[in-house]
Amino acid sequence: MALSASSTMLLASVSTSTPDSAARILHIISAALATFFIVPAALRLIAFGVVRAMTDVWDYADVLGAASGIAELAAPSLFQCRVVGVVRVLRYVRVAKYLCPLYRYEYHFKTLIRLLLIFATLTLYALVGMQLFAGTYDAAAAPAPIRYGDFHTVWTALLACFRAFTGDMRTRYMLAVSEGGNIATGSVFFVSLQLCSQVMVFALGYSIIIPGPLDSARDEGAPRCGAFPPLLLLPPLKPDNNTATGAAVDGSRDGRDLRPPPNGGTSFDRSQWRRAGSRQGTGVIAEKCFRAHGDAFLLFGSAHPVRVLLPRVLGSPIYTFVSTLCVASGVVALFFERHRLSDDTEQTLHLFHVVYLVVFGVEMIMKWVALGVVTPGTHHGQTHDREDHAQCMPAYFRYPLNWGDFAANTFALAAVFYPPLRVGRVLRTVRLFTTQERPNKSFLQFAKLLRHTVRVVPLLFFLYVAFAVVAMQMFAGGLFRCNDAAVTDPAMCFGDYNITVEGYTGPITILQKRALRRAAFRYDAFGSALLSVFAMTTVSHWGDFADDAMAMISKMMSSNHSGFCVVFFIVALRLICFFAVRAIAVVLVGELRRVMAESLDMTQRAPSQARFLIARECIAYMTQLQRLVTPLPAAVSRMCHRILLAQPANWPNTPFSFFVQAVLVSARGFVAAAQPGEPLWRRHMSSAMDCAAVVVCGAEVVLGFLAYGMRVT
Repeated sequence: MALSASSTMLLASVSTSTPDSAARILHIISAALATFFIVPAALRLIAFGVVRAMTDVWDYADVLGAASGIAELAAPSLFQCRVVGVVRVLRYVRVAKYLCPLYRYEYHFKTLIRLLLIFATLTLYALVGMQLFAGTYDAAAAPAPIRYGDFHTVWTALLACFRAFTGDMRTRYMLAVSEGGNIATGSVFFVSLQLCSQVMVFALGYSIIIPGPLDSARDEGAPRCGAFPPLLLLPPLKPDNNTATGAAVDGSRDGRDLRPPPNGGTSFDRSQWRRAGSRQGTGVIAEKCFRAHGDAFLLFGSAHPVRVLLPRVLGSPIYTFVSTLCVASGVVALFFERHRLSDDTEQTLHLFHVVYLVVFGVEMIMKWVALGVVTPGTHHGQTHDREDHAQCMPAYFRYPLNWGDFAANTFALAAVFYPPLRVGRVLRTVRLFTTQERPNKSFLQFAKLLRHTVRVVPLLFFLYVAFAVVAMQMFAGGLFRCNDAAVTDPAMCFGDYNITVEGYTGPITILQKRALRRAAFRYDAFGSALLSVFAMTTVSHWGDFADDAMAMISKMMSSNHSGFCVVFFIVALRLICFFAVRAIAVVLVGELRRVMAESLDMTQRAPSQARFLIARECIAYMTQLQRLVTPLPAAVSRMCHRILLAQPANWPNTPFSFFVQAVLVSARGFVAAAQPGEPLWRRHMSSAMDCAAVVVCGAEVVLGFLAYGMRVT
């Protein structure tokens, strides 16, 4: 691994600004290091024999890496060709064995055969496009800004179909072919190609990403398969009744079928759900009682009046409201930060920042005194006194969220002397979602799920570095063209040339200096290459980057047939965007389904029954939350609850919901009917309906706040 990483670092350190002699020496050292890859391959060959050694894919990687080094040492001039220089990246493959465990490829070798169906479809569309649009559409003369890919040859037609297949410039191609032929024909051609793309890409993604690890784990009989790409099978979580999902469906542990209360359900079921929701709603606004073990600063014992008073302050709803308001004010103040501010604005922001620092500094000291700094380390949630149900809180630095507060306070103190560090205030934004005193279980559960995405990050990092190094070998120093289109040799791009422009009285000839123009994203150094690959995989229209690469001027290759450039962009885009990035989403979805299945006790159910119950429970939780929550004990809350949920018999929804929807639909109707030069009364009516819609939506929020409290709303 050290040899592979060192060889890759040497390749990444070579840029266009590196002298030729130094670049030659670095390439020779990299090749010499790569020759040592033959040692582990030979040792495994001697130890296990030819047959067993051939079953290990990493033996092939070692042999190919060593062969690339030996070939470069024997014929270094051969590697001056850009296509041959790509072979150097084989020395980097060895890192993948330890960085991300990609041990088994059998399933993917079988699945990738399905790519032939996509290639056959693209070939069919290319042939059909040649018959429909050949002679009527020229990419160079098309009004749409498309420089490469037409329907004159099979290769260029295949390139155009692939670009449309991946969604790149699909509408521009449609407009271009429509101007030279039939609009309906071009539209049907490219729309049908896009439909095929959606169907095939979804099917390919499902077959590659999801069933592979599941089949592998089932064949091995193991609870998880940590070595199979892309590391989707996660270790099973232990049943946790403290999670948000477990709390919402705690009644399903006894094996009974769990379902949301229908309109015609029994009063027992309805009251049971309402009591559960009432506990969740009233627990948010109720005052909480905290305790802390041990002494703080060796001065304040657990029975000291200060340590009795401060936990009550931290558990009060007033403290929660004030602290949340201060955090939100600090976030809003960040929107007024600018690179250059007037003296008055800078003084105001500085004064606000000092007050902000004092408030949260005092809060931090209060928590140090009330809870302790590092000790005691009582686990969060442990009950100290069963009689008063006081919750024993851990010390300040024993709770992970407080580290963010401490870092924000550190940045705030430094920002008094260096104002740009005021941006560190954003670290405290997480307190808008959860706090130590009133934890948001749903948010904490989601934060726990995020740690599983780290298992996919090594794969992303490996792919980005690999393609950046490949791009340096292919495109370094080549993505440029002379601003004079008549000059095809870069060595001749000097001197002046004449251009003709339209003036007030007629054409005017202007003398302009020849210069080399480089692409916006370059691959001359490792940093710029990594940035270019990242930008290419995060945008939709990757064709602009491919056009820059295919515009390389060379006597040995035409710009429209530089196939290796197209292959690079295709493989990089598909592997990183389609495979690796979607793997993160699959990890989150898979773990969420696992948590939900365990909380609903789905282990003994059929897969179809489990999917149905999980989906029904998720929908019920999102759509029927108000029906499961009882109002606050005040009379105003009960009245607001009746206004929101009063529903006559045989009505599909509540009258209040119908009223809100009617106002919103009326307001949208006036907006849709707006046109330039409309009468004054229609503009006034449209403004009045907008105001009415805002008032109605605000009234709904206020009624919900009065009925159920702030956090539930």
